Amino acid sequence: IHYVAPSVWAYKPERAAKVAELFDHILVLFPFEKQYFTEAGISNSFVGHSIIEQPAEPGDGVAFREKYGIPPERKLLLMLPGSRRGELARHLPLFKQTAVKLQEHFPGLECLLVTIPATHALVQEEVRSWPVKTMVIGDARERRNAYAAADAALVKSGTATLEIALAGVPMVVTYKVNPVSAWIIARMIRTRYICLVNIMAKKEIVPELLQSKATPDRLSWELVSLMAPGGANAQLSAAKEALSQLRPPGGETPSRMAAKVIWQRLGRRRAARAA
Repeated sequence: IHYVAPSVWAYKPERAAKVAELFDHILVLFPFEKQYFTEAGISNSFVGHSIIEQPAEPGDGVAFREKYGIPPERKLLLMLPGSRRGELARHLPLFKQTAVKLQEHFPGLECLLVTIPATHALVQEEVRSWPVKTMVIGDARERRNAYAAADAALVKSGTATLEIALAGVPMVVTYKVNPVSAWIIARMIRTRYICLVNIMAKKEIVPELLQSKATPDRLSWELVSLMAPGGANAQLSAAKEALSQLRPPGGETPSRMAAKVIWQRLGRRRAARAA
C-alpha cells in the first residue's frame, strides 16, 4: 500500500503501468487523483489531505501587527519564494522588484517573507538591502499570526498554496525555471493549471503567472487588484469551496481514514488466507 500517490496524473502518464506493478493499493490525497488511477485500472482510495488537520484556530493578525509595530491601515504582503536555494535565486529578485512596483500603489508597504531555518540567514542577508521593508519569518509558530496579518500573498507554486488558501489569504501564484527546464516541462505536463487550488476548482480562481508572464508589472497588477476593497472576495469564496474537497467522506480525518483503509485491506487479506 502506497500512501501519497505519485504525480503521474500531472506528467509521464506512462508511469501509471509501473505504479500498478509496484503496489496493490494507493492512498490518494486529492479527489481528482482517484478518477485518474481508477481509469488507469489501479486500486485506490481517496483519504483526504493531512494539511486540513493543522490547528483550526485562526492566527492573531492584530497581535502580530502590534508586536512588530505595523499600523492596521498599512498594507502587508506575504511572500513565499520557495525553500530550495535554486528557487530562492530565481524568485527573490522577482519578488523584490514586484514589491517595489507594489509600493508605488501602497506607500509604506511592508513585506513578510516566509522561509525555513536552513535558509533563514541567507534570505535575511539578501533582503537587508531591499528598498521595501521586509521581515523574514522563520519560526513556524509565528506563521499563523503572520498569515492572519497579511493583506495578500505572492507564492511560489507548490503545497504552500494550500496552506495559504486554508489561512484565507488571497494570493497570486508564480514560478520560474531556466528556459531549458521550462521547455521540457511544457511538453511533459498534463494539467491545465499548476496551482493545486485551481486544479481542484477546475478553473483559474488564483492568478497563475509563470515563466515569461512572471514580471513585476503583471504580478504587482494582480496584487493591487486583490488588495483593493472587495477585490479578493471572489477568490476567497471559490477557494473555500475547492478546499472542502480535501476532506474524506464520512466526517473522518485524513489520517484516520488512511488507517481505516489499511486496516480493512489487511483484514480482507487475513480472511482470504484463513479461507
